[in-house]
This record gives sequence, structure tokens and C-alpha cells, in this order.
Amino acid sequence: MVRIINCDSVSLVKDGKIVLDNLTFSVEKGSFVSIVGNNGSGKSSLINVLAGIQSYNGYININGYSLEKNNMNEIRKSISVVLSNMDNLFIQETVLDELIFSLKNIGKDEKFMKNQLDQIINIFGLKNILNKSPFELNNSQRQMLIIACALISSPDVLIMDECMHQLSVKDKRLVLDILNSYRKKRKITIIMSVNDIEDVVYSDRIIVLDNGRIIMDGSNVSVLKNQDKMLELGIGLPFVMNLSLKLMKRGIVSHVYLDMRKMVDDIWK
Repeated sequence: MVRIINCDSVSLVKDGKIVLDNLTFSVEKGSFVSIVGNNGSGKSSLINVLAGIQSYNGYININGYSLEKNNMNEIRKSISVVLSNMDNLFIQETVLDELIFSLKNIGKDEKFMKNQLDQIINIFGLKNILNKSPFELNNSQRQMLIIACALISSPDVLIMDECMHQLSVKDKRLVLDILNSYRKKRKITIIMSVNDIEDVVYSDRIIVLDNGRIIMDGSNVSVLKNQDKMLELGIGLPFVMNLSLKLMKRGIVSHVYLDMRKMVDDIWK
């Protein structure tokens, strides 16, 4: 597999406190990585470093470029970033204008931009709100628009920081389904810090941080199976995994599930 991000001995100190402590890891192209940890674990700081908005010590390479000031213009051509609160970044009059503005910034030809615009409007269900001001939308709609604007350029890497909490349950499921579909079909690499453990079921890898250090790193199932460590960190397990573990004890299912729909389908077979 091709490594699209390499981090070597990445550290960050703020006000004399170690925020990121010598992190070394790589991310393969087309993977979906969830970064998990309690408040103060370093999740958002790591996201800010990867997004190029926070200085750091160590070495990071993204898509063939070392993450440093001189390379930021090239790096930003291939990444999109969604932070936890980006409402104040709306600068256009309508939803449609915001989407078009996001496309114009990437310098693609008109055919590409039209195809992307049509696809994003369709899959996010934005058709009925295109002429509305972003500030007329509810919180969930605004968050969907922010994510749609980040995805519309079809980036190589999508970096997201705890940006699912404003979505309604229905919209969150739609957005996560869209992200997973893009990842599989277009090999987009997604790195997402989460504050709701339920969101990790869509990823294929979990990195657990605690006090700026990587405590666990592996496939979502392998990390979540380490229940004692997760509980020790106060993180817990997704509902579907808890449920499937209980059903396994009763002999109703034979393995751990992270997809509720798949588990229900298998039980009813």
C-alpha cells in the first residue's frame, strides 16, 4: 500500500506543557483513520498540525511534500480541512455560491467543476436549499454544507476535527456513508478526530491518544476489542459492538459487528 502521510517524532509543546509527545506513524492512501481520546489527549492539536495551522517539531510528509511553510501551497492543493467550528468562514450569499467558490479555488476545468457540483448537490441532498443563505440553515445543515464544500474538490486527503457533533442523527449517518463511499471509490484518505465513539465504526483504523502519546493503534476491531484498556481510558465501546458481544455470549451471533445493518441482516437469515 502507498503511504500518503508519514509522521516521524512529531512533538508539540505549549506553555511548557507537552501536548504531542514524539508521535511516529504513517497513513496509507485510501484509509479512514479515527483519532480517539479524552479532552486534553492531543486529538485537536494533532489535527491542527496535520492541517498545517500549528507549528511542530519533528517531520511530516504529506503526499510527497514535507509539511513546512515553503510547501504549503502545494500541500493545500491536495488536502481539505474541516475544523470543529467553521461557521464564521461562510463568505458567500447562498449555499450554491459557497459550493462554487470552493471549486473555483482548486483551479480545475469547467467540466470537472460541473460534474463535482452536480454530484455533491445530489448526494448531500442540497437541491432545496441552494438559494438560501448559509446563515438561514439550521446547525446540521450548515455542518453538512461545510463538509460538502471540503469534499467537492475531491481531495487526496480529508482532515476533520470533531465535526460531527452538530449533525442530526440522520444527517450524521448520511455524511459518514458519503465519506466511506468516497474513500472506497476514489481512494480519498480520511483522518478524523472524534468525540463520539459511535463514529469510529465507519473507519478502518483507530489511533488512541492519551496525554499526547499513542496508546493504541490498529484496525477498528482490534483496538475496540481491548475493552479493559478502552474502559481504563474512559472511552467505552460503540453500542453495536457492545450489543454484538452480548449476543455472542448467548450464541446468537458468532463474531463482533461494527455495522448494525449487517448484524440485523445476518440474524434474520
